Amino acid sequence: MRKVLLNVVGCTFLSLMLCLLGMNVADAGTVLKFQSAYPKVSHQGDYYHYFASKVGEYSKGELEVKVFWPGQLVPTAEAFTAIQRGAIEGYCGALQYFSGDMPEASGQFYYSWNNPLEAVEIYYDYGYIDVLREAAEKHGIHYIAPVSCNNRSLLLKFPVHTLEDMKGKKIRAGGGGCEAKAVQTWGAAPASIAAVEQYTALQRGTIDGTIYPWYTLINYRFCEVVKYLIMPPVSSPGLVDLIISKKVWDQLSTANKEAITRAGTETMWRSMTKGLVIDNEILDIVKQKGVEVIELDPNEAARFKKAALEAYDEYAQKSPLCAKQVEILKKFAKDKGR
Repeated sequence: MRKVLLNVVGCTFLSLMLCLLGMNVADAGTVLKFQSAYPKVSHQGDYYHYFASKVGEYSKGELEVKVFWPGQLVPTAEAFTAIQRGAIEGYCGALQYFSGDMPEASGQFYYSWNNPLEAVEIYYDYGYIDVLREAAEKHGIHYIAPVSCNNRSLLLKFPVHTLEDMKGKKIRAGGGGCEAKAVQTWGAAPASIAAVEQYTALQRGTIDGTIYPWYTLINYRFCEVVKYLIMPPVSSPGLVDLIISKKVWDQLSTANKEAITRAGTETMWRSMTKGLVIDNEILDIVKQKGVEVIELDPNEAARFKKAALEAYDEYAQKSPLCAKQVEILKKFAKDKGR
């Protein structure tokens, strides 16, 4: 009995000391399980390893992020609800896949920014990240940071030179929402295909193309099942997301919240800068693999953009925060004279 009391006193004393140091008991040696939507061999895998290492460094070892790969802990399609019920603490991947739960998650419109610096400007200077954080908190999620997945274009089995060439084609549009709407405005039919099933779907002709990062032509061997990459990219770059359980977030000390935020922001910058290097090299490589790069005539490119942005007004009706996202994007475009 005396030993038990000493243990209780000891734990109470430790808790008191940690509190006096501004540290939550939950922080000491805390392991955070993050599941990635992308394989270990992808560029995203590199970014998430970097994030994990920086969280450990900046929290002085109090936090350990363990990254798991698609399906290792939960099915990717269930990652959002898995965070809510406490099965995992975080997710690295496209939040737009969960737009059915969180409408604001699908607010990445095509052609909204022309380069990584513009994307950062929209998120951090125009307050886009604040809207995402406000929306995510309503679902028990804290939004950490966006992560670049590099330039994304139409990767097709058929050539495209005009908007009319898209009519009747089946195009995989990740996460539905704005992407699916854009595909529809081009006269094509959006298809909901899991990321890991795209190669087979393209190979079998289930779909005629996908909208995905250029590097997947090599890393995922998509160059074996598609023959055309269409320029300009629809997203330059595309963005995915780092999120964590709000319940877990709220239990962390201020210092460790700052550690995660700093690690997330640095991961974002790492992905943006490395993405530029990767994309500058990849076009020559894919051409050597037999993929033809088609540069749309500027007038045709403008038609694709105008059609895709028709999704704005419909999207703004989904929620007040969706309307706020559209307002930010429109203001940015106006400020840039577009």
